[in-house]
Amino acid sequence: MSNIINLDIIQTAFLSLVQSVGLTKDMIMSEIDENSQCRWSINHNVSINSYFSKDLRELVSLFEFSTKAKISADDLTALCALMRAGLRAHILHNLFEDIWSDVDKVLYRDERFSWPPIPDGYQIPHHFLMAGADARKRMAAPGVTANPAVITLWENATGEVGAIEKERIDVIRKTFMELAESIGISCEKMDNKIGESDQFEWCIDYADLLGERLEKDLNELLLFFEVHRIAILNNDQLAAYVALMNAGIYAQTVSNFFLNIKDKVDEVTIFDKRFAWPIIPDSYKFPEHLVTNLCC
Repeated sequence: MSNIINLDIIQTAFLSLVQSVGLTKDMIMSEIDENSQCRWSINHNVSINSYFSKDLRELVSLFEFSTKAKISADDLTALCALMRAGLRAHILHNLFEDIWSDVDKVLYRDERFSWPPIPDGYQIPHHFLMAGADARKRMAAPGVTANPAVITLWENATGEVGAIEKERIDVIRKTFMELAESIGISCEKMDNKIGESDQFEWCIDYADLLGERLEKDLNELLLFFEVHRIAILNNDQLAAYVALMNAGIYAQTVSNFFLNIKDKVDEVTIFDKRFAWPIIPDSYKFPEHLVTNLCC
């Protein structure tokens, strides 16, 4: 049985939480600040999972398309595909940043939600963790078996699932490695190079497979949202509080995963002048249809 990535679990957990303090989806979606913006970052009128699945596939496809264009010596198309990939990574970063923002809101900024103090050494009860893990397993659709080579994605409300190969996601890491090698930077130098601010200039860990890391962090994120939801249903505010704190940590982790990709795209396409790219003519039209075919 395979754990399925379905971010709509997060929306379900939030709605259970707001209902516990007498609020409804319509009520929170109508809360407007002084700038005429909704006070909640997640839009509960749409499926965030459908956007995530689409944007992740497009991100990977754009990196694949850039690599193929580079091999064909079409540097202009390779550049434009990379820049579009950076925009897609930024959209994915914002999606998980919104999740973190709403977690932070209900934990610390919204007085309608109150939480108990956390005793020293407290750990979430094991039965809640097991219940959360069981809930995740029960999401598997009939006939879907575990496949360690793919990330299984919930596609729609009818229970259909899709998959994206982890090897395809790793094209992101390989693209940056190949670009670095083209200017004489080895994998070892990429992992070890420190900038003037004592930060790694290459903000992606090139020793890790990106697909494996993304799946792990997404699974932890969804597990803690399930544990939070179950704790709320069982009126255990302390377990719900700590589970939501952990969920917020993983939301930030996944958000940073995509932000690092966006930052690295900006570095190799704009800021680092060691990478030579052609000027994009005003008349240039990017072949969108070819990238769309790769998404399938």
